Amino acid sequence: MSLVLTAGRDLLLYLRDITSEAEVNRMKSEFLSTAAHELRTPLASIFGFAELMLARKMSESQQREVLGTIHRQSQLLINLINELLDLSRIEARQGKDFHRQLCRVGTIVDSTIRGLLIKNDRRQVKLHLPHGAECIMVDPEKTQQALLNVLSNAFKYSPDGGDIALSTVLREGDGDRQVGIRVTDQGMGMTGEQLARVFERFWRADPSGSIPGTGLGMSLVKEIVELQEGRVQIESMPHQGTTVTLWFPLTTDFVLSRPSDMSGQDGPD
Repeated sequence: MSLVLTAGRDLLLYLRDITSEAEVNRMKSEFLSTAAHELRTPLASIFGFAELMLARKMSESQQREVLGTIHRQSQLLINLINELLDLSRIEARQGKDFHRQLCRVGTIVDSTIRGLLIKNDRRQVKLHLPHGAECIMVDPEKTQQALLNVLSNAFKYSPDGGDIALSTVLREGDGDRQVGIRVTDQGMGMTGEQLARVFERFWRADPSGSIPGTGLGMSLVKEIVELQEGRVQIESMPHQGTTVTLWFPLTTDFVLSRPSDMSGQDGPD
């Protein structure tokens, strides 16, 4: 609110609603505070264990154990910083650096599966791609990153095992057709309250810290998919697993010259 005296000796009272600015500032402060805390935790661990090694003489087995902890915390820190930078870039540029092109759904899935590496886990992703030949207009690299995040979560949040399935589905609505890339696990699942927070930054379904992660993965997935006119749908029940579907608009007026090798076929079990 401000009061101005004009040249004609009139008083003008200006009122401006700053609710949105105040909310942005609050969110910014909250984000910086949370980010600082998340960064400080692995840094404190790295510093503490390095200091311990400098101050004490240790056996070779003790040194390896401490170095293993330092390595794990360093990897967590690298992942956290990389995802923060990715999220920041995507939000700032609003998809302007996306290189969208016509891609087959099967090709996106195949490239993502080849890049999937879960340490000490021999489970395979069960594929069923009846709509693998369908085309979507996306940035293949960013879309693979989103799908990889979803698949990684499916493995991480299924610590007791169980199948990980990836399939494709179709739907129609609002005058357009969409294809969904659906990932289903048999893991710990989420309650309705947890499901409501799944896209919050730094939020994790497992607060104990026993499952590694930055809490930024699903935020990245949401940004990437929605900037490509898509939508993320999540269904989950406690102890019954989670299903995540990435929906994308179908491109119907384009025919690829060669048929997809993955069209209408089930993948390996």
